[in-house]
Amino acid sequence: MTKLIAAAFAAVGILAATTAGAGQKPPDIAGANPQLPFLANAGQLDPRVAFYARTFAGTVFATHAGEIVYSLPARNGGWVLNESFVGGDAKPSAGPRSATRVSVLAPERAAADVAAVDSVRFGEVWPGVEVEVHARGSNIEKIFTLAPGAHDDAIDMAIDGATLSIARDGSLVAATGEGPVSFAAPIAFQEGVTGREPVVVRYRLDGNRYGFELGAYDRTRPVVIDPIIQSTYIGGSGTTFLQEGPRDIAVHPTNGDVYVVGATDSPDLPGVSGGAVPALSGNSSGFIARFNADLTTLYQATFFGGQADEWVSSIAVTASDVYVSGYTAAPTLPAGTTAGAQPTDPNPGADFNGFIARLPLSLTSITASTFLGGATNNLTQIYESMLHPNGDLYVCGRTSSGSLPNTAGGFDAANTPGDRTAFVTRVAPDLTSFTQTTYFSDGGFTGGTQCNAMVALAGSTDIVIGGTTEFGSFPPPNTAGGLTTTTTGSWLGRLNEALTQNPQSTWLTGVAAGTGTPNVYGLRVHPTSGDLYVVTEGRTDSPQPANATVGGGQVTCTGTFTCLLVLRLNPSLTSLVAGTFYGNPASSIVPRAYDHLAIDPASGDVFIASDGASNLPNTAGGIQPAPINTGGTPGMAVRIRGDLGQIVQATYLSAADTSGTSPYAVLVHPSVGQLYVAGYTGPGFPQTSGGAQPAIGNANGDGFVSRMTLDLLGSSSPGVLQVSPATYTVDEGNTVVQVTVTRTGGTDGAASVSYATSNATATAGSDYTTTSGTLNWASGDGAAKTISIPVLEDTTVENAETITVTLSNATGATLGTPAAATITINDDDVAQAGVVQFGAASYSVNENGGSVTLTLTRTNGADGAISVSVASGGGSASAGADYTALAQTINWAAGDAANKTVVLTVANDTADEVDETVTVTLSNPTGGATLGATASATVTIVDDDVTVTPPPTSNTQTRGSYGGGGFEWCSLLVLAALVLRRRLWMLAGGLVASMSIANAAEPVEGIYVGVRGGISQSTLDSGDIARRLADAGFDMDVSSDDSDSTWGLFGGYRWANGLGIEASFLDLGEFDVAMQGETSDPDGFLPVAAGTLGDAGYAGALTLGWQWTVTDSFAVTPRIGLYHWESESELSNGSEQVRVEDSGTEITGGLGLSWRLNPSWAIGLQWEVYDAGDHHDLRTWTASLEYAFGGR
Repeated sequence: MTKLIAAAFAAVGILAATTAGAGQKPPDIAGANPQLPFLANAGQLDPRVAFYARTFAGTVFATHAGEIVYSLPARNGGWVLNESFVGGDAKPSAGPRSATRVSVLAPERAAADVAAVDSVRFGEVWPGVEVEVHARGSNIEKIFTLAPGAHDDAIDMAIDGATLSIARDGSLVAATGEGPVSFAAPIAFQEGVTGREPVVVRYRLDGNRYGFELGAYDRTRPVVIDPIIQSTYIGGSGTTFLQEGPRDIAVHPTNGDVYVVGATDSPDLPGVSGGAVPALSGNSSGFIARFNADLTTLYQATFFGGQADEWVSSIAVTASDVYVSGYTAAPTLPAGTTAGAQPTDPNPGADFNGFIARLPLSLTSITASTFLGGATNNLTQIYESMLHPNGDLYVCGRTSSGSLPNTAGGFDAANTPGDRTAFVTRVAPDLTSFTQTTYFSDGGFTGGTQCNAMVALAGSTDIVIGGTTEFGSFPPPNTAGGLTTTTTGSWLGRLNEALTQNPQSTWLTGVAAGTGTPNVYGLRVHPTSGDLYVVTEGRTDSPQPANATVGGGQVTCTGTFTCLLVLRLNPSLTSLVAGTFYGNPASSIVPRAYDHLAIDPASGDVFIASDGASNLPNTAGGIQPAPINTGGTPGMAVRIRGDLGQIVQATYLSAADTSGTSPYAVLVHPSVGQLYVAGYTGPGFPQTSGGAQPAIGNANGDGFVSRMTLDLLGSSSPGVLQVSPATYTVDEGNTVVQVTVTRTGGTDGAASVSYATSNATATAGSDYTTTSGTLNWASGDGAAKTISIPVLEDTTVENAETITVTLSNATGATLGTPAAATITINDDDVAQAGVVQFGAASYSVNENGGSVTLTLTRTNGADGAISVSVASGGGSASAGADYTALAQTINWAAGDAANKTVVLTVANDTADEVDETVTVTLSNPTGGATLGATASATVTIVDDDVTVTPPPTSNTQTRGSYGGGGFEWCSLLVLAALVLRRRLWMLAGGLVASMSIANAAEPVEGIYVGVRGGISQSTLDSGDIARRLADAGFDMDVSSDDSDSTWGLFGGYRWANGLGIEASFLDLGEFDVAMQGETSDPDGFLPVAAGTLGDAGYAGALTLGWQWTVTDSFAVTPRIGLYHWESESELSNGSEQVRVEDSGTEITGGLGLSWRLNPSWAIGLQWEVYDAGDHHDLRTWTASLEYAFGGR
């Protein structure tokens, strides 16, 4: 059947005549992509055909059997695709009748006035699912409408004649013999109160059959699946010095048509035939173009300009008119200036004058136009325009004129000619008068100041303008009370609608080192809150409002370049509501125009489109997760939550060519509910097939307009789960911390992630409540989830402590970065260092008792490390004769309330004397401690002598003891150079046997002795030691020296058959382990550290082996046996040592080589392994010298 249809088509010629519908003009240009009619089969084709359409990419047929047949153009013989509705009841019928009339001219099959329809309807193909097909340029667009309660899994399409696959961008690709045929990635939406609401959708593929999978949506309302997301070029063959392309974009308020303006030097710009100015004049000209909302049809384009260069920089559209503005170097304007407020060139020979023009929606004529400039002017440029609710048009830009019209009575009425300053002008809607003009400066300057953004405030008649000052000689007026102070950079100013008052201005950002001057690149009013949103640029170190990005989706931008900076302000310009950076400071974002900002009225989310940079954040899952070609600067679009607290999604916008892509303007279409971006790009920009201009006009670059879903997602993706932000701070107390977990980059399918808290420096149970669980998202759910963590109160004075919240076990989505959040708990307790005093006021000791121990106590608090000095002095006893003088410092670590002791040594003399006393006193408390009532104690030395004899000569030796270290809680840096010194001596006895090889001499029988020496190496594992220390609560960096020298003596008896017994002694050396870190428990650290070194020991051994004599001189001796070992380990932290001794019996084995020099002397090499315990082994490599007594 498909071959018969293709043959029938080959015999048919089609002649189409078009008629204009009301309010629009059908396309009449090569390269336009209009909606094409389907023709009814009135006998001119095979009777199985019901309707057919001839598209730019081939002919499509709708058959009475309910099939869609595509006949592709012949390149390799032609190709036919057959698409059918599996399990459905498809009945083709005519859609709305087209304005196009068609006559068919073919031999024997001519037909006049063949019915032409805009679409073919297949009816309710599956329960609740209706299908309609449109022919648009090179595309066939199938629209599936699901009634309330219908299921998307009922849709089942089959394609015969191709191999199907899904591309990375979500499109369905049918591979044919004529090359690939692409079915664009689908979109889906529901109509809501606020307009179209997007629904997540993607293709479902099973062999040669496909369907759709939808995300979450309201099943009580219909949902429409439309597989087209569209882009189009706009441009001709001109050169690229202009980077020709749209600079601004606007939408008609009722019919949804899309208007773009810009500049071009292409004489063959598409669509200008029939326009107000159909031909290019001068080197370059402004242009205006009108598209349908689908971007598949260019209704009309027109040049705008005189005999020199013009730029159309701004557009505003009403229900009946189009207003454009910009600047021109021409002395005349196109028709209409005679009725304008300034009909003639105000200063012939000036570099530029501003202009404003009014056109009908059709763009076929110019209703009115006017210059805007001054007699002393050599530069006036209009960058922005705005229709005020009062009906007037406002324009702003920059000028160097001192005589702009109607400045008298304005807020700032004067400007020194030659000084470039910002200006604002209010214009009557018919362009016949300038109601008011004001400069916007504070004193003369020779730098540059301009206005390039403007909005009308909600709930007020005031306006706000924004721009930049380049050289610092323009402080905006009335900045006192604004957000910040600087001398150069971006600013905002508020004016009343009459332009006579300036209630407030404010600086935004200043110049960071090594960067250019910030500007305002977009300014919008939030549709519900009325707050102002502004896009500028900056860096973390830029002059900017205090805490501008705290709580933002990207808090920092620290690097060489700047990022975009989005700020939210109150309408009075006196306070900052929120802010966020966006970008990669290692690669600069350089916006090129002033309409880079849009706000979605339904969600309140913020959209930015501009030049991009490499490695931008949050592009995963986007329409273009990475640039198509890295040779040129890519464009980008980003969606930011309305409170600026989350970067929801970003995507690159780039072409296959290296020309780069520069988005200049962006808006959210109010009725379609999609994002529209306009700008400049190169060849290979995605999704232009089916657009109004599918092919680029100049290989070096052209303008583009593109529409995309608001989620900015590419092919359906499950998304990425991560914490955002990653840091939180809370004061100690009975409160709850909410940690936010986001799902970005897609919402396809259900997803979940586990979470759990863990100690960092905080302790569960005393500082916070252990929390764990699972967060769940339904398919289509992209809302952020929260984890609630209770923070507890305590009375301990301590440093700030931290908790870690970790995400894990993500299912249905990817676990992103960061996957853990840190919560810092700030302490709110007052330190109580405690009271230090003696445990008793008096002590006694017999003269022959040797010493007395005095107790010191710390009570009423143990916060922080403290110390106190202890000294003897006073009383009847004499230092040196009766006791040893005492001078000592006693330390307590933070949290340590244990009693401490000091020892007073007394001398035993032979003098019969009265009891004597010595006073011991506390002084110099530190760390906030105080001395108690018992700050001194009296020690009584009780005499034990009966007779008086001369005192004997006494040699008294004092041995000091380690008294603690004064360790501050969690803050002391302990350099623990723990030295493992293991000396192993081995007494080994062994049996050695040899087995002769043919013609080899027998071993020398008899007693032998020898000496050996070499190196030994330990298999101590630093990482293993570090892990076992961490398990014990000590976080240490561990390093080890794993080798040393070894030596030994040996002797034994060897029989002629090779067997022998041997006794030996071997010193295996010593090995050092260094551990460095912090600990609050130095007293407990050394024993734990000793335990991590494993079972070491001192040794002895017995081995068994055979000696193979290979030649008269050379022999090989393997051996194996047991050995007994002993070892000792010394661990030191610089002031304290711990000695660990151990022993055991283990296995040893090895291999030796010997070379007999003569019957008595032999030399050898040995490799042996000694099992030294659970955690390491010892290996030796030695050389030996042996003497055999039986060799003589």
